[in-house]
Amino acid sequence: MASIYTSTPFSPEEIAALQKPDPQAAYAEMMKTCPVHRGPDGTITLMRMEDIVAVARRPDVLGTGAHGPTMGGARKLIPLDLDGPEHMKYRRLLDPLFSGKRAAALEPVVRELANELIDAFIDKKEADLSPAFCQALPSQIFLRQMGLPAKDLAMFVEFKNVILGHLPPMPLPERMAKIRAASARCYEYLGAALDERIARPTDDLLGQLLVAEVDGEKLTREQILDIGYLMVIAGLDTVVASLACAIARLARMPELRRRLTANPSLWGGAVDEFLRFESPAQRSFRTATQDLQIGGETIPAGTTFFIAWASANLDETAFENPLTFNPERKPNAHVAFGSGFHRCLGVQLARMELRVALEELHKRIPDYAFKPGHELAFIGMPRTVNGLPLQWR
Repeated sequence: MASIYTSTPFSPEEIAALQKPDPQAAYAEMMKTCPVHRGPDGTITLMRMEDIVAVARRPDVLGTGAHGPTMGGARKLIPLDLDGPEHMKYRRLLDPLFSGKRAAALEPVVRELANELIDAFIDKKEADLSPAFCQALPSQIFLRQMGLPAKDLAMFVEFKNVILGHLPPMPLPERMAKIRAASARCYEYLGAALDERIARPTDDLLGQLLVAEVDGEKLTREQILDIGYLMVIAGLDTVVASLACAIARLARMPELRRRLTANPSLWGGAVDEFLRFESPAQRSFRTATQDLQIGGETIPAGTTFFIAWASANLDETAFENPLTFNPERKPNAHVAFGSGFHRCLGVQLARMELRVALEELHKRIPDYAFKPGHELAFIGMPRTVNGLPLQWR
């Protein structure tokens, strides 16, 4: 897997443009000039919505697990690293656990927690909302779903940062050693939590996985641990990054913020537009098992290539005026959650958490700005901000 992570899908100049606070125009230009983009090392990246959606729906194109376990997993992570019928059988088990009905039932809990977090900093007239709100809210909700203690949040965040590469630059062998150590600690922790539920059954997600069946058979211990490992990473990062990107944009666009605050019914549509416009999960990779004909070019069988979700979300053939942020955009068929077989499990929960978080924050603190001197930068994958030091009256 090291070769995948060290591939260079874009040139240094392109990477610099995409790391700016507003990379949308750069993505749109790259898509127009080279819809099938070749990086300096020959890496192929698909940029257009039509091509990306078509590839995501092809059973002869494998997902991220084609080369083995991803993100430090001891085995292939379920269901992310699986393909074909094996992938689908686990999706049939897991999709109902993250249904719209379940997300709706959690909404009062999310709303209550959002206000508890806001209570802790509102009177100070300033705070870094990145850890105090964006990280804390979805992470604590996730821990409650898993039945894990909130006191262990810092440990999980440290694990997530190591696995996803939110670290200072370091030699690849050192980085891989850190990933292996963090992975081992997470598996050990989840194993102990599983043993507790075997001794004293619970109704949290880990407890539900213990009694779940796939094709008439219960999950093995290793399968439950691999599902839990992936849930930890997904539950602690994607919504966190999306919320931070949304608040950063609102801090820089006071007219948009006032419009949404004055018309709370727009928050639902605004969430999808933030996801489309900011695209925190900017890219992923796939592997062709047979020759693909894309945009007049051939991608040979066995090639691992990138798909740029962020670019597809700015495709003018899919969206009217894609470089304009429009909270009332309808339809808004973005691919911020991916597309096809590997579309994100937690779509409904993520949308609800983002909407409720933004609603409650702007009820309490409608007018805010970055503290003077803060130089906003976007970092990492998923794409997030280097802090949200805000102040308000």
